[in-house]
Amino acid sequence: MKRKIQIAIGIIAVIAIVSISAFFYMTRNSTQYAVTVTSTALQTQVTQSE
Repeated sequence: MKRKIQIAIGIIAVIAIVSISAFFYMTRNSTQYAVTVTSTALQTQVTQSE
């Protein structure tokens, strides 16, 4: 049960981060920011899955 909650939180976090980075990308067009956020999100996912 705990595992399912963790996975759900991970998915929600990724969706939120992608949405936020997309918003920033559109408003400021800062590619570097989007890349930083994406790499952080990937690192978080790897940490959670271990």
